[in-house]
Formats: sequence, C-alpha cells, structure tokens
Amino acid sequence: MSKTPSKILILYLLCALFIPIKIFCSTDQKKSIPKNNGNQHEIRIVDSLNYLATKVGDSSVTLFYEYAKKALTLAKSIHYLKGEGEASIIIAQYHVYNFQFSKSLEFCFSALKIANQSNDMNLKMNALKKICLNFVKLKRADKAKSYFQESFKLALNNKDTIGIIELLIH
Repeated sequence: MSKTPSKILILYLLCALFIPIKIFCSTDQKKSIPKNNGNQHEIRIVDSLNYLATKVGDSSVTLFYEYAKKALTLAKSIHYLKGEGEASIIIAQYHVYNFQFSKSLEFCFSALKIANQSNDMNLKMNALKKICLNFVKLKRADKAKSYFQESFKLALNNKDTIGIIELLIH
C-alpha cells in the first residue's frame, strides 16, 4: 500500500513538471511569423543600397543614381514595398538634380502610391514633400499648395517636428 501512493505522487510530480515544459518548448514554428532568410538578406541589401545612395549623393551624383536604381530593381523583384518607395524617392531627387522635374514627379507619384499601399506614413510624407517641391520648381503654385497642405497635415498628425520644419523651410 505504501508503494502505490508514492508511485502516484512521483507520477503527479513528473506530469506537473514536464507538461508546462512541453507547452513552452514546443518545436512547432509559429505560423504568423514566416522566416525566409533569402528575402531577409535581399531586404538588407536593398536597405544598404538606399543608405549608400543617400550618403554618396553629395559627392557623386552618378553613384547616387546607380545605387538607387539597383535598389529599386531588387526591391521590385522581391516585392519589398518600403525599399521600392525609398529608392523611388532617391531617383526622383536625382532627376531634380538634373532639372528633369516631370520625371522626378513620376517617381514621386510612384513612391506615393507605394506608401499608400504599405501604409508607411514617413514615406508618404516624404513623397508629398518632394511632389510639392517639384511643383514649385515647375511654377505650379496651385498644385504645390495642395500637396504642401496634405503633407503638412500628415506631419502634424504624426507629430513629426522635423518634417514640419523642413516643409516650412521649403
């Protein structure tokens, strides 16, 4: 009789110890977080190319454009919307440097479309700001004012003081 209660007690302790461990140490992968190391690597490449493009923009306009073009091509191939939008903004800036404001507007509107698809408020505000500046350069004050107001409203809603200051300066 004394052996039966001790066996039950040991079984109870083992169950109490190992069931919670099994719950927390599940080997099943979470379905909500897909891991694709190939895409992660390519996403980092796109982000790096966009970063490099912004850093060499002051010293070499040619490299500025090449890095952004490579980033845009790669981002489109892997459907990375944020990288595609940032590269579009950089290429739009390149066209501003070359006084090709209509081409710049095409890339800005492309970035705005991507920002709306991905709900990226920073990209949207940046695209609106660049569109406003392009319309100012094209001497279209009516269009520039409407995009300025939209960008300013977005900056106020996001409490982006740097964005507000940049808008007021331009």
